[in-house]
Amino acid sequence: MRSFCVSLCLVLLVVGTWASASALTQIPFRLHNNHIFVEVQVNESKPLKFIFDTGAAATVISEDEADRLSITHDGFSTVRSSRGPKFVYYSDYNDLTLGEVALNRIKMVHLPLQHLNKALDTSVHGIIGQDVLKKYVVEINYDRALITLHDPESFSPPTEYHQQHFELIGGRPYIDGSFQLSNGELLSGKFQVDNGSGSFVTLYSPFVEQHRLTRKIGRTQQIYTMSFSGAIDRNYAGRLEEFEFGWFSLSDIPIRLNQSRYYKKAFKDGIGHIGNALLKRFNIIFDYHHKQSYWKPNQSFANEFKLAYSGLVVKTDQQEEKVVIRHVFEDSPAAEAGFTPDDEIVEINNISASGRSSHEVQTLLNRQTPLEVTIRRQNQVKKINLYPLAL
Repeated sequence: MRSFCVSLCLVLLVVGTWASASALTQIPFRLHNNHIFVEVQVNESKPLKFIFDTGAAATVISEDEADRLSITHDGFSTVRSSRGPKFVYYSDYNDLTLGEVALNRIKMVHLPLQHLNKALDTSVHGIIGQDVLKKYVVEINYDRALITLHDPESFSPPTEYHQQHFELIGGRPYIDGSFQLSNGELLSGKFQVDNGSGSFVTLYSPFVEQHRLTRKIGRTQQIYTMSFSGAIDRNYAGRLEEFEFGWFSLSDIPIRLNQSRYYKKAFKDGIGHIGNALLKRFNIIFDYHHKQSYWKPNQSFANEFKLAYSGLVVKTDQQEEKVVIRHVFEDSPAAEAGFTPDDEIVEINNISASGRSSHEVQTLLNRQTPLEVTIRRQNQVKKINLYPLAL
């Protein structure tokens, strides 16, 4: 079993709940598939489900929801996508309500978000981006599933948190980080703090290729992942001997070495990002006005880093209320076991898949334990043994 260790450069002095008179509103959130969802009202609409994303450059509303709310276009601009620049419409002068905070004259980009609905197995009506977040001091308390927006003018940093400077590049927060390879080599650079990513730590392909990390990281496993757009990326998964940022030094961190051609063109200012699988182990405060962040380990901080790869991507068939296989990656444990697309997942180790979301079933399939999976294929029920690969 892999061990987890952490060293703190300073002893934590205070443990408890911090409260501040600068708080403007508190917003409950739901953590789904390692993404933060909050309720937002747009132009006095009913509450809509928005992703709260520190890595998003702009606030977004789905094209379908914009049409339903009769939001007209005020112009168009270009956004970066995996296939290059893309023209999109936007609207100005929108009113947003977040908790008890009312925001006026907010620009929203209109984008198709059906791919997010499928990937996250839930409705996604929009994304709250940095153009809104930068107006406040943003506190994310994962222990309490609560976001607090603070007044920047009256905010006072809590003493029990550890401070770390960040840079705003394209409106996104980047912090300095360093890591040690299995051969003892030390590398460092800027990491985007991106709670819109569900991973632990990802290194982008230009940096991976420049330092030949697939040969130096130690034991790695080639895996395939599916992006929100449905594109398939080749990656290498491994572990970092040590990963340091700010006051914290963590051992045996899961790492993803990205091989996507998209990352060759994007994120030139950083070498990678820290995703929500790691961020959710802290309670974090972002002071955008002073470019300072504050970190405190939370209740899940010392949990072991468990990660396994089955090679299956599943989806929910809404009409028939069942979970089926969307994709089987080549050279994966699932491919070797004989799974095929459109197989219905019936049971996993005698745990019924009925009534479960695709995220719940995906979690059951990516466990570090032998699995007996019952499937239904063309009206025939059969059992298949699956041995997910520990990463």
